[in-house]
Amino acid sequence: MLKRIAGVLAGIIVCGVVIFAIEWIGNQLFPSTAEAAAAGDLSQVPTGALVAVLVGWFVGPLLGGMLAAHIAERGWAAWIVAAFVLLGVVLNASMMPHPTWMLVLGILLPIAAGWLASRTARPVPQAVA
Repeated sequence: MLKRIAGVLAGIIVCGVVIFAIEWIGNQLFPSTAEAAAAGDLSQVPTGALVAVLVGWFVGPLLGGMLAAHIAERGWAAWIVAAFVLLGVVLNASMMPHPTWMLVLGILLPIAAGWLASRTARPVPQAVA
């Protein structure tokens, strides 16, 4: 049980770090992004910066979910990591208006990442009867 909890926690941490890193890169590529986003006006944020956020919302739960599934040896561990990202997307969207395309992809991409990551879980050996 401790192994499963540790796997999920490690996956969530890795997911957060990956999302942060990808969003940081997006802010470096599009320097005016931070000011516009801080003001809550995403209409002024370049599309490339929004795409960088979406890349983070996919790659973060993919890598974090793969780690969680690997450590926990259970595919559902990846789904928990993806659920945290989905919760973050919903909270983020409730705080500032997002383009519709970004919201749709913001929901679909973590789900796809969770599914892919859950497929990487090591199979649990079956007891021999």
